[in-house]
Amino acid sequence: MRAIAQVLSLAAALACLILLPAYASERLGQQPLKAAASYSLYLLFFASGTISRMLRYGRLAEAQRDAQRSSGGARLALLLFAAVLVPAGHWAAWWDSSLAHLAAAAPKAAAAAASWVLPAAGYSLMLAGWALNAAAAAALGKAYNRVVAPDELVTTGPYALVQHPIYTSYMLLFAGHALSLGSPAAAALLLVGCLWYYRRRTRLEEAVLEDTFGGRYRQYRHSTGRFLPCLH
Repeated sequence: MRAIAQVLSLAAALACLILLPAYASERLGQQPLKAAASYSLYLLFFASGTISRMLRYGRLAEAQRDAQRSSGGARLALLLFAAVLVPAGHWAAWWDSSLAHLAAAAPKAAAAAASWVLPAAGYSLMLAGWALNAAAAAALGKAYNRVVAPDELVTTGPYALVQHPIYTSYMLLFAGHALSLGSPAAAALLLVGCLWYYRRRTRLEEAVLEDTFGGRYRQYRHSTGRFLPCLH
């Protein structure tokens, strides 16, 4: 029953994030396949990551142990990110007409290219985000949790190159969705919001990991990138 409730909650949340703005912008009837494709890819993304983890290992750590809940500033940042920035970027992607303006102003050949280059790039990023998220979740196993100290420092799979591949996967997913709708502006908005929030969250995680694993973690952090290989 818990698994069913989680899946239903996820489906409803994604409907508010993708299908509802598509309907409100009156583009759902014009682009039903794009709405269905994004919705399906988001479901796949979260099902193979968060939902899979909870089905395999059970509940996350108790909220009281979450370092992110230790300060009002961290809680406010989470609320602003999840309830304002992410929905705003997703809704903006359906209203923005950057691609339409570009196609109207460009020569015919360039307009035709623009009409498929951005969507193709967007779906490629979304698929890359899904693959990265699934690989990172598999490498983390039970350590895929709240901001709490894990039993072991994970340095395999994507973590051999990047310290926070799951956050990278979210950025790929969100930016890809916006680009698939022809909205570089919404993609930029989502990326800026993600970088602002994830940099704050990773500082908390890094403090927890350094307290737990000491010099081993410091060496790992200096040899890997934060969100991309070799970029600290």
